[in-house]
Amino acid sequence: MHARLVTSCGARLRIRRLGGTRAGEIRLTRFLRNASVTPAAMVAEAALRTSERCAGRDILAIQDTTVVRTGERGDGLYLHPVLVTDRTSGAILGLADARFLARDHGVAASRRRPRCVRRRGASRWWRIAKPTSTRRSRAVRHGWSC
Repeated sequence: MHARLVTSCGARLRIRRLGGTRAGEIRLTRFLRNASVTPAAMVAEAALRTSERCAGRDILAIQDTTVVRTGERGDGLYLHPVLVTDRTSGAILGLADARFLARDHGVAASRRRPRCVRRRGASRWWRIAKPTSTRRSRAVRHGWSC
């Protein structure tokens, strides 16, 4: 399954294709529908494995935003992953954190009042940075890119 995921580069990702066969599709569907399998648990496991690969390395954590689902006015579901790379070789070490955040269209931008950074949408950077930095504490040096 992992090889199919890497080969597809995430393009047009579907359970049927990722499973490879009908039996693989059923296995993957059962896994994802299992009540014990949560996005938080999957991210935590990935972060733990990434942390182990960071030991003794000079790393760079890269945070970005990916649109999962969006409406006409920009409301929708957004994924904010933190990917860790080796600064020297550029090798991808893994996922350090990921958060799903929902955004509703709310008040028009021209009528918004100024708010402190922790109350704005940009506060997601602060909420993710702190736990991510503690997970990759085995690294020699840390760097951030947003």
